[in-house]
Amino acid sequence: MYSALLPPRAHSPQENMISHQTLYSLANSLGVLAMVTVVGYHFLAVNAKYLSKDAK
Repeated sequence: MYSALLPPRAHSPQENMISHQTLYSLANSLGVLAMVTVVGYHFLAVNAKYLSKDAK
């Protein structure tokens, strides 16, 4: 339907795919980042009273 509007493909779809190793590394890195963010948030939430300047 819209094929007349799209530019011709210069590469096959296989050339543009991410490799398994890159996907594995990306998923692990984002998972570690998510867990560090959650642990950091919980640390700040629990210790907010002690970390504030006017702790009472």
